[in-house]
Amino acid sequence: MKNYIDTPREELIKELQELKLAYDALKLTAGASHPESKLNEKAFLRSSEMLESIEKAAKIGGWEFDVETMAQTWTDEVFRILEMDLDKGTPKVPEGIDFIAPEFRSIATTAIQRAIEFGEPYNQDWQVITAKGNKRWVNAIATPQLENGKTRFVSGSFQDITERKQAEEALQKSEENLSITLHSIGDGVITTDKNGLVVGMNPVAEKLCGWQLAEAAGRKLSEVFNIINAETREAVADPVKKVLEKGEIVGLANHTVLISRNGTEYQIADSTAPIKNKKDEITGVVLVFSDIAETYISQKQIAESEERFRGLLNNLEAGIVVHAPDTSIVMNNPRASVLLGLTDDQMKGKTAIDPAWKFVNEENTPLILDEYPVNRIVISKTPVKNQ
Repeated sequence: MKNYIDTPREELIKELQELKLAYDALKLTAGASHPESKLNEKAFLRSSEMLESIEKAAKIGGWEFDVETMAQTWTDEVFRILEMDLDKGTPKVPEGIDFIAPEFRSIATTAIQRAIEFGEPYNQDWQVITAKGNKRWVNAIATPQLENGKTRFVSGSFQDITERKQAEEALQKSEENLSITLHSIGDGVITTDKNGLVVGMNPVAEKLCGWQLAEAAGRKLSEVFNIINAETREAVADPVKKVLEKGEIVGLANHTVLISRNGTEYQIADSTAPIKNKKDEITGVVLVFSDIAETYISQKQIAESEERFRGLLNNLEAGIVVHAPDTSIVMNNPRASVLLGLTDDQMKGKTAIDPAWKFVNEENTPLILDEYPVNRIVISKTPVKNQ
């Protein structure tokens, strides 16, 4: 017999439906009194075994309701799904639907009644309470069978979809947590698909770009995220395109400006990274950016101040050397290079006790290390003048 354990669920359901039709046909002819009845009986048994095997693998149980006699027939898998004792037999109607959870009972009753009265099929997800008190999800499918324009039987299936529902709920919870996180962070976040079309935006991104997600979804990122170089005013290459080409994280160059839909300009910094699936295939891109206008202005002011400071130092007639706390030289002005006879590169990093120079007192005798000017300042933490 075929092993159905590893067969995809969709294939199992399709095969189950086909086999059910054959099973019903064989059931009608298995007891007929003609030469082929024995063959039909064997085929019926084989069909029954296969049907049960598929039901177990797919967790699908079959059932049938006789409208005239009000009798129900369940396959073994229905009993297993509902954790009911097979020996007690199928419950009678209306007690036969008591296993449906109270919050779904009204919906289920309406669907069953319309199937009986109007021949309407249904396909619904219900929650049931098993005989052992466990809550499980089932997918209930029913197809009325008509005779003379009236419903004679209603047959269908129960499929245990608890694991699928739990996975869906976990995914929904994860998506909700992600949404809360994206809405609470101070950076703008835009996600795109693998074609660079906008899929998602958080409120910060909507504010900075001037686009609502409902309007931006499905548009090219370059249309929504309009960036230029602040100095040249030329368009900056689409960062998403770079990520899709390289498959790695890409950051924007300095001096990048985002032009909002309403014309407002924002100095921004950003990082763009690929979104990959379990197969390491790129399925999209996430772009994280922030308004750094204040930081940019401060940095610019600092750079201008440093430039003025360097200009002042470079024009002084006095030699100036700046030491770090460990006495290593971090910078000097040109006059210091002349007086000491060392280039900038030769001085940078040297400490106060470097053998490249030595200190002597007025009598031309070596100074002890503690008397070296920088060492005295480090030890005493006070200025040294006129040494």
